[in-house]
Amino acid sequence: MRLVYKTSVIYVLISILVLLIAGLLSYFNLQSEMLDDELETVQHEQSYIQKLIKNDKQRDVLILSPDGLSKIEPTEIEKPKNNFTLDTTIFDMQEKEFVDYRFYVSYIKKQNQVYKITLAKNQHIKEEFFENVLSIIGLILTLIIVVFIVANWFISKMIWKPFFKTLTQLKSYSISEHKKFVFDPSNIFEFNALNSVLSEMTNTIYQSYEKQKEFTENASHEMQTPIAILKGNIEMLMQSENLDERDMGYIEGIELGLTKLSRLNSTLLLLAKIENKQSQSRISVNLSNVIHQILEQFNDALEFRKIEVEITLPIDFEIHIDPILVEILFSNLIQNAIRHNIEGGKIFIHNLNKSVMILNSGKPLNFESSELYDRFKKSNDSIESTGLGLAIVKSILNSYGNTIEYFYENELHIFRMNFL
Repeated sequence: MRLVYKTSVIYVLISILVLLIAGLLSYFNLQSEMLDDELETVQHEQSYIQKLIKNDKQRDVLILSPDGLSKIEPTEIEKPKNNFTLDTTIFDMQEKEFVDYRFYVSYIKKQNQVYKITLAKNQHIKEEFFENVLSIIGLILTLIIVVFIVANWFISKMIWKPFFKTLTQLKSYSISEHKKFVFDPSNIFEFNALNSVLSEMTNTIYQSYEKQKEFTENASHEMQTPIAILKGNIEMLMQSENLDERDMGYIEGIELGLTKLSRLNSTLLLLAKIENKQSQSRISVNLSNVIHQILEQFNDALEFRKIEVEITLPIDFEIHIDPILVEILFSNLIQNAIRHNIEGGKIFIHNLNKSVMILNSGKPLNFESSELYDRFKKSNDSIESTGLGLAIVKSILNSYGNTIEYFYENELHIFRMNFL
């Protein structure tokens, strides 16, 4: 959820809670005040009626209201009872419905006669009044919430506009095409501080990137020179006639180590360039042609190990990627499928929508699949493997926003690449 919406929701919820509490308190307070007023009115009426009875010689029933419910009547009770209140429902002939009434009953004794005073108070009007009060409170609450949401949304949009502009600039930033940020000044201190920090941070990151790039290139160049010299000297030494078989074995071992070191150096340099996004062009590449060309390069290895290859890629299957990187990507995957295959095994290459799958027969991994793309992680100690092939594969895919998944099912290693 966006921050603008989240703050709006929080404010609205708080406002609703406060308004509900205030509305309910007002409702109950008003109800209490009306009840107090009704009791006070009843007390005054009872007091006035008692005075009338004391001064009046009339002993018959006296009706006090048009509906005949409030009245004074003599009773056979010898001693006056305590006053009491009675709530009941009576059918109103005019309203054609049942109406709630509250009866206030009191007693007074005049000479030897006890009189019963009954005062009836219609509760229907009070109930309608409170219903109207609740409706008004609900309407006010709804209007306040709607106005608050709309006003808060517009205000938040205006306040957060500089932030979203900064965010847009950050999304378009590329370290390989570094441009100094120029942020619009804002009247909000925090946004100006953020822009200042971001400007300094991107400049620092770019300087570190340039230094790392320069170091990687220099280190690679400096390492390749002595390796080439050593390999040349070893080749000259191998041509010497004074070497026995044992010495030749040592020299061949040294040459293999230097070859691996040279390959490792080149691979690490390539990995650094990919991760630094020094090569990230997007060109339409016919993947079917690329894979057939790579398979021709590995034809001898496939025939030697009697591995069958089945390709079901469409002839016009294309992806948008750097042509050099796509060749490195699938060379590493196919080489991995050959190296970790079994004698007389199979390799399958086919597509599913925008995904490409490479499957090869083979034994299960002897380590966790989560470690598959770790650098220098190998299932064997082969001198031919640098342990960086799959790390390069994942780096190339990640640099273009693509993904790779690994499964092992039915004695098949499955790599699935999802292209955007």
